[in-house]
Amino acid sequence: MIKKRSRRLGALATALAFSAAIVTACGSGGSSSAAAAPAAGGKIDLSGVTIRLGDQATLSTVHVLEGAGVLNDLPYKITSARFASANDELTAEQAGSLDIAGVGSTGLIYAAKAQSAVKFVAISALSSKGTGAGILVPKNSTLTSVRDLRGKRVAAPSGTLPQAFLLYELKQNGMTTKDIKIATLTYADSLTALAGGSVDAIAESQPYTQTGINKYGFKELVTAEQAGFPFIGGLAVPDSALRNPARSAAIGDLLVRWQKANTFYQQHPDRYAAVWAKDTGSPAAQAPPAPGDYLRIDSKITSALNQQLSLLVWGGVVPDKPRPDLGRYLDGRYNDRLFPTSTATPSAVGPADRRSPMTVLTAPTDVDAALDVVALTGTIGAEIHGVDISAPLSTEVVGAIRAALLRYGVVFFVDQDIDVDGQLAFARQFGEVTPRASSAEPPLDQDHPSVLEFDSRREGGKVGMLHFDQTFTERPSAASVFRPVILPAGGGGDTHFAHGQVAYERLSAPIRELADRLVVVQTTASPELRRLFQKYGPGEWEGQTLVGNETVEQPVVRIHPETGRRGLFGLHGRIKGFAPHESDALLSFLYAHTIRPEHVVRYRWTPGSVGFWDNRAVLHGAVLDYGDETRVAHRVALRGDRPYGPALPKTD
Repeated sequence: MIKKRSRRLGALATALAFSAAIVTACGSGGSSSAAAAPAAGGKIDLSGVTIRLGDQATLSTVHVLEGAGVLNDLPYKITSARFASANDELTAEQAGSLDIAGVGSTGLIYAAKAQSAVKFVAISALSSKGTGAGILVPKNSTLTSVRDLRGKRVAAPSGTLPQAFLLYELKQNGMTTKDIKIATLTYADSLTALAGGSVDAIAESQPYTQTGINKYGFKELVTAEQAGFPFIGGLAVPDSALRNPARSAAIGDLLVRWQKANTFYQQHPDRYAAVWAKDTGSPAAQAPPAPGDYLRIDSKITSALNQQLSLLVWGGVVPDKPRPDLGRYLDGRYNDRLFPTSTATPSAVGPADRRSPMTVLTAPTDVDAALDVVALTGTIGAEIHGVDISAPLSTEVVGAIRAALLRYGVVFFVDQDIDVDGQLAFARQFGEVTPRASSAEPPLDQDHPSVLEFDSRREGGKVGMLHFDQTFTERPSAASVFRPVILPAGGGGDTHFAHGQVAYERLSAPIRELADRLVVVQTTASPELRRLFQKYGPGEWEGQTLVGNETVEQPVVRIHPETGRRGLFGLHGRIKGFAPHESDALLSFLYAHTIRPEHVVRYRWTPGSVGFWDNRAVLHGAVLDYGDETRVAHRVALRGDRPYGPALPKTD
């Protein structure tokens, strides 16, 4: 278990999920009950097919799909019906009255437990922000943390994402289900129970979370987004629909259209936010990130689902014996349509390439092995014990470390016997190391062009201001592995790390909405960088030669490509469209807010310590308190992608 100072990592399988909102579109009438006759040329005629979709959410998927322009020339009809829960949707599928349902992984696990005749045919990435999952308490409640729930009565709907999140939080806080009194109630009944005082807290998700806040004045004790809770979901289809050639063909066509819509909204997040705001009646600034691309259904997805099954078994809500075989409920028949061989194939786990940097590598997993995580503060930073990073790591351990990195922003390993080659080998397990043929910050040596050496005795070897790396380039690094080689003899030389995502979330809503709209222009033309270029020659990053006159635009608010979480990022330069004094004042405020003590951890390096931070979420800077003493460190950077955010759409 993970405690504030000593707790075991219990991160869930992966930050993958599928939007539970499956609503849709045009047409009427019943579904095709028999296979459609092939049209001329052997192609199945879909004109008589109606696909019936289930929906649990406020957001209308037909509006989402229409907004992306993917429903033109639809060769079949679509109807939709709203359901109170995923269990109700699965029941309707079993009864033959529904063809597609957006179901969270908990629903799938319960379906497998009941040996239901359904399959998951698609998995898609979605931020936990989109679920609205959280634990609510009355406005005047004195409860301030999950640990305060000991002995309290907590309601949660059975077989749902909120139930899984409640278990996750209990485990993360060193508690078990025996520490609270769980009441199994529906979403709506949970709201009534909390309002009436018969329970002390409830676990909910959207739209019930917002109803509780707006109608009853409830407050959030903790949310899935704040906790970095990863969840899994998918698109469930009954076996009867898959056996019907016409309906199966129509479902495959719909998935391809949906994939195109996902890509469109990733490139135009403002368009997705506008559709979301219109349907939900909430401000566009509160919109979750657009759904991510589908992921290939394979053994890695099965492994990720089994990790969440382990959580439910731990919580006692699913029996361990007989344990459901989740692999039987995954169907990859549409993989080839969604992932043509001529294009890259997203996967929960896969090799990095130039198109697919750190974001497609080993997904976060839950490892109950000896992986001890010591949280250093309430918001950022953790030490990981019991792992020898000089040796090759298993897929499960790599996934667990990655989960900790996404949760804490920066993780540290102590007492490691590791050299520069071991540092490189460790880094390569998490992404592609970025080659550095030359740089204004020179590489270690000719044999290690990817290793950057920071030597306090050399000009440019001391950087005290907290910063993100390479933000003056189009593709800043995704993460860095840092290893001190020589520490100041008299002490000092610590490093500060600040969490840009936590800082963003703690801004007031009007400031967040303003920051969401801003883009900064950054340049290599600063006097400091120009001096380094003159001294060491042109720099090179990601194939881009840097001579001291380059400019690049970065979003002030960046959307994390793996978690969908928003964070402050473009904090230096000049805000596009602002007068210089306006830009300076606002960026100074945002920077000062980001490095407030409650967003920062100060780490004291020791011989054998190694740091690993997420450059997409966390700033860093050395503490220059060691005078003329020597401090030398080696850093390896992992290939990143183009930053994007609400004000700067994704371009690749």
